[in-house]
Amino acid sequence: MHALTVDDPASAFATTLDGYAPCLSADGTVTSPLGVLFPSSDGLYLVSQGMTSPQNVTDGLISDREWHDLNPSSFFAVFYDTTYLAFYRRLNGEYGTLMLDFGKNGQARMRLMDEWGMAIVVVPGGRKIYYTKQIGNTGESGLYEMFGNEDAPYIATWRSKEFVFPTPVNMAAAIVESEGDEMDGGEEEILFWGGAVGDQMSGEIPFGDEDSDVYPGGTPISSVLRVFADGKLRATLYVKPNRFMRLPQGYAARRWEFEITTLKPVKRIAIGTAIEELR
Repeated sequence: MHALTVDDPASAFATTLDGYAPCLSADGTVTSPLGVLFPSSDGLYLVSQGMTSPQNVTDGLISDREWHDLNPSSFFAVFYDTTYLAFYRRLNGEYGTLMLDFGKNGQARMRLMDEWGMAIVVVPGGRKIYYTKQIGNTGESGLYEMFGNEDAPYIATWRSKEFVFPTPVNMAAAIVESEGDEMDGGEEEILFWGGAVGDQMSGEIPFGDEDSDVYPGGTPISSVLRVFADGKLRATLYVKPNRFMRLPQGYAARRWEFEITTLKPVKRIAIGTAIEELR
């Protein structure tokens, strides 16, 4: 392993460090006020100015077996405030987040979370951190602020049993009623960002230093309703609570299922062959 001291690109000075600590993930390597941090085969290592060998900062915090199980070659990391934060995928396929907080005195404290994302970024100035992940089973992605509003509800996905009718019918209308909302709107909307990351145009960059809670180009909704007929997905509806919605026409089925992914508590989901049945 080598360290480069660069005061001038024309006069870079290379130093060979003691020990053997191969870097297992370029995406898991970050720069920080402490130095450069990178995942290796037996822990997270730090190299800072003046060191003669890399320092294993997770030594004593996690066993070799547990570290190996985190699959350090899968790390995707940033440095936020005083914390090294990395998404990982375990060898058994489970996802999670490793947080290593160095605090004010440089003494590391480790924490593991179940949260995970496909991409992560720290805004200029280091005041906020955003990440993307899939929205339930919708196949679409959302943009979220980590360590944001602690009162914000978690995403939940629920799927109904299969309803079987004696003869084929067409379900023509639906309504989703949420807790604390009045009929036909009036609720405080929670922002969902539908669609794959990058497939919607935005009018401004949401990663600047401004205090913006809105991701331009997104659709403000509180839940996503999916309708299955005879085993086929027939509709994906971006819904607002307590508003009647029309379902696609022109087909009939005997077997019906419904799935909702939501940010708000749901009191009732009603599906009918006509809006009049739901009033």
